[in-house]
Amino acid sequence: MEDIINALKQPITDSSHLLALLAAPLNNLGILPPRFRANLSSQFSLPREQISISRFIPVIQHSILTQVAPTWRSFLEEQESSDILDQYFCPDIFYNYSATAGEIVLLAHSTLLSHPMDVFSMRLLSRISREYPVDRLHQAIFGNPKSRSAHDAAKRTLAWEDCVRNIVAVPVKAANATSDSLTAPVELHDGPYFDNMSKRCEALVYSLSSANHSEEAVGSIASLLVKLVNTGVIPSTPPSSTTQPSFFRAVLPIIRQRFQNGAEPAYRRFWNDLLDSVPSSIILQKILLSLFASLAAISPATGNSIAQRGLVRREANLLWNIVGTLDPCKDAIWEAVAACVTSKVYDEGFARILVCWTATGERAENTQGLELLLGKTIDVWSSPRHIKHSLISKHHYFTSLLLLIISSLPSSSNHVRELALEPSLINAVGIYIGHQDASVRRCGMLVGETVASKAGKTLQFDGWEGDEPGRAWCRTLRTLIVGRDIDVAPSAEDEVADPIDGQAPAETRSTPTDSRTPKPSPAARNRKPASDTTKNPPLITVLSGDESDDSLEGYASDTSSRAPSPTQSELDDIEKDPTLVVQPKKAQKPVYLVQLGEMIRGHTGLQAPDGNEEAQKLEVALDAAEDLIRRKRDYGSELEENAVNMVYGFAGLQDNYELDGFDEKRQAALTALVACCPQKSAPCAIQEVFKNQYSIAQRSALLNALAFGARELARLPLPASHTRTIDQPTFPSKQLTSNLHNKYAPSAPLRQITDGIRRQVIDNVVDANEDKVPQLVREKRLRVAQPAKVQEITKSSRTSMKTTTTAAVQTITFSQVAAEHFIMPLINRYWHFLRDEQTREERTTLLKGRNRYAGAGIGMLLNPLVLSHLLMTLAILVHASRNATEWLNIISPNALELAIAVGTRAASTRDSDGEEDVEVVGDPKAANKTPEASVVTSALEIVLIVLDGSLALDQGRTLGLEYTPLLLGLWEWANALFAMLERGVRIKGEGGVQEVKLRSTVAGVLLKTEEIRSQWLRSIIDTR
Repeated sequence: MEDIINALKQPITDSSHLLALLAAPLNNLGILPPRFRANLSSQFSLPREQISISRFIPVIQHSILTQVAPTWRSFLEEQESSDILDQYFCPDIFYNYSATAGEIVLLAHSTLLSHPMDVFSMRLLSRISREYPVDRLHQAIFGNPKSRSAHDAAKRTLAWEDCVRNIVAVPVKAANATSDSLTAPVELHDGPYFDNMSKRCEALVYSLSSANHSEEAVGSIASLLVKLVNTGVIPSTPPSSTTQPSFFRAVLPIIRQRFQNGAEPAYRRFWNDLLDSVPSSIILQKILLSLFASLAAISPATGNSIAQRGLVRREANLLWNIVGTLDPCKDAIWEAVAACVTSKVYDEGFARILVCWTATGERAENTQGLELLLGKTIDVWSSPRHIKHSLISKHHYFTSLLLLIISSLPSSSNHVRELALEPSLINAVGIYIGHQDASVRRCGMLVGETVASKAGKTLQFDGWEGDEPGRAWCRTLRTLIVGRDIDVAPSAEDEVADPIDGQAPAETRSTPTDSRTPKPSPAARNRKPASDTTKNPPLITVLSGDESDDSLEGYASDTSSRAPSPTQSELDDIEKDPTLVVQPKKAQKPVYLVQLGEMIRGHTGLQAPDGNEEAQKLEVALDAAEDLIRRKRDYGSELEENAVNMVYGFAGLQDNYELDGFDEKRQAALTALVACCPQKSAPCAIQEVFKNQYSIAQRSALLNALAFGARELARLPLPASHTRTIDQPTFPSKQLTSNLHNKYAPSAPLRQITDGIRRQVIDNVVDANEDKVPQLVREKRLRVAQPAKVQEITKSSRTSMKTTTTAAVQTITFSQVAAEHFIMPLINRYWHFLRDEQTREERTTLLKGRNRYAGAGIGMLLNPLVLSHLLMTLAILVHASRNATEWLNIISPNALELAIAVGTRAASTRDSDGEEDVEVVGDPKAANKTPEASVVTSALEIVLIVLDGSLALDQGRTLGLEYTPLLLGLWEWANALFAMLERGVRIKGEGGVQEVKLRSTVAGVLLKTEEIRSQWLRSIIDTR
């Protein structure tokens, strides 16, 4: 056998050799089809003793699925020999009832489900589900037990649990493997598969009940029911379509037919013992709820005909046969039934079935069960919470249930007399009578009158006649409780359609034959219909000339006391009155990005827009923008398709209506666009920055969005001023002068970020160079360390933690998109813009006054205010992209080149004030034009970030050896600028905090440059 298994694992070149290998084990097991006996070979002959199925068959099945079937299946199908492969998984019908076939199929389930699904596996599982259903597998495990010992019983139980787990998992496995190229057979769909399994389970119950069933048999079926409940095959509510499985929908027609045909009492006892053996009360309740929901509906629910009462009795007998008598001694069944019928709202038809079932006993009526059910019902019906808060359907259900139980109790029962004196019932009737709803109030009145009548007391409430709410229902119920459903013989025919195949039960249309139904008198029976003796009058009557129609003649009316109707001019005046104008509807919150784009673009068309309506639409759009954009992040391609238009819309927005929090909301929306769709939004925002149609505020919003979005993608914290909510009070800086604004308003968020980065880099420089100064080393050793104190978690730290936490769900990191979509487009756009602006200035150099073009005018990009903002944005992007693979060779040298170019020479021949040839203050010999201090500081910050990143990544090797001229030029510029500042030379715009920033940044650049230069000086070749 080992040789056969090893041969099947090796490549096989001959079909006859393959058939000989496959035929030998089947012949030994006695399941080889006769037409394959010619393929037996003495080379692979096996001994007469039967081989171990559990040891060798799974290995052969695995070899067939992985080696043989993918290569030889199509060829064997052409030769009509593929049945030999199926025989290892699903032996044909000639060997179906052999013990060997059952054991092979049990192993085949585990093997097939543990391998990836293909067409071959699907076909085998479909065939197994038809030819080896659950009752056949149960027989394979429990049919011929070799021993009655506890050990063998435990082995059979484990085998059955594995079998149930496998057969229940087949539809899920098949559905998961379904694709465009692989379709699951219909037999493996949830509905048909589990319906067939349910029917075979009922057949298994019937076959086991014919023999003397044991506890092992009942326990095995109970475990199957538990698995079906957990899988959803036994649902608590009826399924809405045939594709959804339902155990009782499939088996109840069969069970009902068996009982009507006179099934053996053992069949009923097996169902009773089966439900008694369910281990969990929760599972038992779900089974009972599914059973109750699958019963035939009584339509109408309070119908009083013999046919409808017979249908109630038939369904009650069905429950009695399946569940058994509601005996209080059966605690599990009784508690489960009580929980089901009191926790769920049914109609009056089910209440009739429940009472009739409860009253049914083995030989006499089950009076004790009715009294216990009455107690449970009284507890709910008399509850003040139920009386005040329940819907009318629940009131009808419990009221009808209570009255039906009382009417079913014998007149000699003392329980009803005691109930009439029960304080809880008396108090409940009083609460019902005081209810504001007339329908609920009549429920209490009806119960009080009926209980008093049954107890021999006199209590009558008038007002049962009429069409007011609740009166017709009360009259119908009073008529219904006159008789009892249990006194009528069960109907033998299905007068009401059963809920099979997901269809709702049809209404019963039967002629009432009860004696209480009024019958026509003999005179009425002999009377001919009116249609036989008289003709119907014509719809249209033609009048002759001398006739007239009275209904068309006019009449004289008295003068009306009403005020005359207003004229058209008066209506126009009323319409123009602003105090009477109806307020327009509030703008709807957008749910799609297309709607958001239309709202922020504003009014389009020839008609003049309404200012109030436009302001309201814009305010609603801004309030919902950020949240909507972030929710659409992982929702299909909607955000990607609308991102560019959204950037255009938010970039061009202006605060024409002075909305509260306009700048913050617009900034949040732009930041969300860049963070959620960086591939589309970032290049578009960069392109808009370099267009001359935008103001300084609009350009600042775009640049801030690039910086904030980049830090969010890089999992870096944002400043607290950016994350504050709109509801928090802000200082009204628009009403202050520039000096007071600078004093009280918080610093710009980009400046906060760059200052934090600059301080961190400079601190690293100080820490790295402290050990080189002996005096600092001595002071550090003598300094007494301050003990750590408990510090408050500031708002910025909370924001940092929140940003880090929320960013964990993102899939795109900034290092993946930094070079392609952020930094390099920004640098390249700047060079193109600078070339075009300088070309325009050169063309107007000979002109004078206002005729000369100035690229650094107010609001222009080369203005020092906007240019420094652009450089700060670039510094933040470069710092956030330090982990990108392109950082050393692409990002850092290009950013360093731009920073040196902007920091060493002015971008325009005229500054924002229109002055030419700006000289350095304090050095009249310097004839070159120098940028303002804010621009120089921002450029030096980029340089400092690049140098610090180069030292951290490769000790400055790439920058020192591959970009040597750039490094040496930077070193000379930093030395000259530091020497100039040490001589007291002041650059335009320098002073105060700006002077401190400039000097500290220059010093940090010098130290970083010297560190790289000294480390790689011997390897540097001067190529200047």
